[in-house]
Amino acid sequence: MKSQIAVVGIDGSGKSSIVDFICQYINSHSRKKATVKRAKGPNAVLMEKYAQGLEDNINSLLKFYAYSFDLLEKVDQISNGQSDFDVIIWDRHIPCLHAYFSPLYIETNVVDPLFKGLSMPDIYLYLDVDPKVAYERIKKRGAIKQLETIDFLYKVGIEYNNLCTATNMIRIDANQNIVEVRKSIVEIIEGDIL
Repeated sequence: MKSQIAVVGIDGSGKSSIVDFICQYINSHSRKKATVKRAKGPNAVLMEKYAQGLEDNINSLLKFYAYSFDLLEKVDQISNGQSDFDVIIWDRHIPCLHAYFSPLYIETNVVDPLFKGLSMPDIYLYLDVDPKVAYERIKKRGAIKQLETIDFLYKVGIEYNNLCTATNMIRIDANQNIVEVRKSIVEIIEGDIL
């Protein structure tokens, strides 16, 4: 049976770096084969390209559905056995849809029934980081995107904290240095996945 780990958190929390670390760790410290799945796919890329001139609420709604369908397609593939890997590590998952699009007044729960009965992650790792810290990391990467302003990061952080309280997400303090974050994650992986 395949194991799945989803890494979630606000932009700038270190999701992509941690996802890559987890994959490398599992591949080098066990007999299991791991791979990374990124939730963003071709629908989201197209929406980002062509929805720019639209009103903000229409733009956001289109992006929400594009991200949702990209994720649904990948979850469906895993659920139907279209992967030769033992461990799937997700860079973003369903909680990201809720955390990012709820502050934009989109009824995000409308897509939840689409995922019913499909294979879901065994572990959700929430990289909890101060929005100010995340914003500084984002600035170092380059231009700030629409959903990366400091005010919006605070709103998304509140949504994640609410989700974390209501679900089985494991909170990781991503304000600490990367060595400590990795150590915390290795303890979880060693106990629950390997």
